[in-house]
Amino acid sequence: MRIGILLTMLVFITSCGTSKTAPKDEFNLVLIGTTDIHGMIFPYDFLTQKETDHSMAQVATVLNTLKKNPTNEVLYVDTGDYYQGQPVIYYYNFMHQGDNLGASALNYLNAITTAVGNHDIEVGQEIYDDLVTQMNFPYLAANALRKDNDEPYFEAYTTTNIEGLKIAFIGMVTPQIPQWLPEVLWKDMYFEDIATSSEKWIKIIKEKESPDLIIGLFHSGLGTADAPYMAENSALYTALNVEGYDVIFKGHDHESSLTNVKSPSGKNVLVLGANDAIRTLAKLVIPVKKKADTWEFGEFQAEILDIKGQNMPADPDFMKFFEKDFKLAKKELNIAIGEISETITSRDSIFGPSKFVDLIHQLQFDITKTELNQTVDVSFSAPLSIDASLKKGNIYFSDLFSLYRYENWLYVMTLSGQEIKDFLEYNYNNWISTMISPESYMIAYKYDANNKIIKNERYNSFETKDRFYNYDSAAGINYTVDLQKPMGSRVQITTLSNGTVFDMNKTYKVAINSYRANGGGGHLTAGAKIPKDKLVDRIIAATDKDLRFYLGNSIKESKVVTPTLLNNWKFIPEDWATEAKKREYAMWFPDSVTN
Repeated sequence: MRIGILLTMLVFITSCGTSKTAPKDEFNLVLIGTTDIHGMIFPYDFLTQKETDHSMAQVATVLNTLKKNPTNEVLYVDTGDYYQGQPVIYYYNFMHQGDNLGASALNYLNAITTAVGNHDIEVGQEIYDDLVTQMNFPYLAANALRKDNDEPYFEAYTTTNIEGLKIAFIGMVTPQIPQWLPEVLWKDMYFEDIATSSEKWIKIIKEKESPDLIIGLFHSGLGTADAPYMAENSALYTALNVEGYDVIFKGHDHESSLTNVKSPSGKNVLVLGANDAIRTLAKLVIPVKKKADTWEFGEFQAEILDIKGQNMPADPDFMKFFEKDFKLAKKELNIAIGEISETITSRDSIFGPSKFVDLIHQLQFDITKTELNQTVDVSFSAPLSIDASLKKGNIYFSDLFSLYRYENWLYVMTLSGQEIKDFLEYNYNNWISTMISPESYMIAYKYDANNKIIKNERYNSFETKDRFYNYDSAAGINYTVDLQKPMGSRVQITTLSNGTVFDMNKTYKVAINSYRANGGGGHLTAGAKIPKDKLVDRIIAATDKDLRFYLGNSIKESKVVTPTLLNNWKFIPEDWATEAKKREYAMWFPDSVTN
């Protein structure tokens, strides 16, 4: 894939800034943008234990190639979600004593600046505060403000001077962080709407800096032209409605895009962004020419560069420089922490009960008891990967990322029996369809205009009403889910798994991850009808480290993990569910056959 666009922008503006040496009068300003790297520092996937052809080592190759052209002035920027995802970045965040490899790699590539992402906040205040001291460039999030003084927690913007051309970069992070992450991770800050914050900071920057170009670095997806206030994805809306940006590099949605829109005054604004994990890069070339005391900008030449699948070589100097770091992480992440008696896969979790998710339930029951001194009645969990597995034999620390993909914390909350039922009704309404015959589809798919199921080529799966990581099941209670009935009457809970009658009016203790407990997915807010600002009142205990840390400890202590199917819930009619699973499993995973 190679997407290109030429934007005619002949703009004359006053130049600001001087250089210590005689500046060039004509050059190509080249910007390379990455986003949502998620720890893909090396051309090696620590999750699959396989080499890849897309990583920061390939970014180094691209940058070095561009810098060989003497007419180019090359700048590298990133729009966040860098410090989470791959086991290697987890190791350097939480397990390694010393400099963070993530910061070192960005420093090595001479990043001009980067924006903060929501998953960068997820690593915790101690980590991101330390990262700021290690990075040789400003870390930007203009709309993440301190509660004590209303000033930006990170830096709002930065400027750089290239041959006398002054460029301002403004960073923004999606303001939906409070909807997903526990407050302990962002307790000293609050978040503003991106468009609102942009208007404020563009005015400040113009008055203080008089830049020749203003470039947004948004950890926010493209979104739509009519994005609501405090929207998760608002790059397009901001470009259309806020005057001042020349370019916006966007991220967060993991989708590449390249579009030219008009600002309120009719000025061209380029919005572009790459895919995640350095599958692609965003490239922008701006011809710049000095005439008297003004700058002339030629046609903006933008494209999305394919990296994955192109067999681009990793930069040998990058690999040599970080060779020790790579070997250390590979060694530490491949230390066996226990064994598992059989192979389990998350594939089964899409179509009903599974040993994969039930193992998480069992571990959550154990962790709440041993670490939080709480005996819970119910556990909620979902598959966080659509096609992950733990293979029979040794379990290595890196395997924990297959079992549990994200840095969630484990909470204990109180819910009534009715709220638990409403939670599950909402959950299964977004998971399954109402089957009208044995031949109906069980999963709630999305359909195109021709009533065909939409295929997601990136994940080699299908577009569904909700994402698989919202397919929660419950343990600790016995219940059925009727595939023939609509929302509100699908779920029938009979007893707790210890045989006690389930009481709709009784209060129960529930083990639940921080994303869900904070309102993520809507299960507690839209489903159980608990106001968002009241969720915190239901929390009675929480771990002080991420759930994966405790999963690893639990596996170490047990030494041998024996997955079991809890058999506490099922889809009915069972014959319909069995046949639907066979059909749809073959659709999703044609290389495998269900049992």
